[in-house]
Amino acid sequence: MQGPGGPNPSGIPGFNAQYGIIAHAGGGNANATQLNGWLNTITTVATAADSVQLPPGYAGMEVTVINHGANSCQVFGFQSTALGDVVTDTIAPVGSAVQGTVGVALAALAVGIFYCMIGQGGPTNNVSPAQWQFKAIA
Repeated sequence: MQGPGGPNPSGIPGFNAQYGIIAHAGGGNANATQLNGWLNTITTVATAADSVQLPPGYAGMEVTVINHGANSCQVFGFQSTALGDVVTDTIAPVGSAVQGTVGVALAALAVGIFYCMIGQGGPTNNVSPAQWQFKAIA
C-alpha cells in the first residue's frame, strides 16, 4: 500500500511517516535517535530527557514530532561529525528567536512543530547549521 497510510517509506518522496520511535536513553545530541520522516511518533521515552534528533534541515521544511511516551523528551537539531561536514543544526525554543544547540523539551503527550527557516548551507552553500523554530501544542 502506498500513500499516507502506507508503511515507511511510503514510496512517495517526502511523504514518509515513522511510528514506534524509541528516544535514546540517557539523552544528549551525539547519540540521539535520528528522526527521518516529516511525521514522527515517539512511543517510548523511558526517562525524562531521553533524546531524538531532527533530520538535516532545508529551508521551508516542516517536521512534526508527537511525543506519545510517558516522559518529556529532548529534541535536538541534526548533528554530523563526518570529516569535512561537522555541523550541528540549531533550534529556537518557543517564544524566542535565539538559536541554540541544547535542544528543546517536548512534553509527554504533546506535539512539536519544527519549521526550518534557514537550511544547511544557507545562502552561501558552505557547511553551516540549519536554523529551526519550535512550537509546541499540548
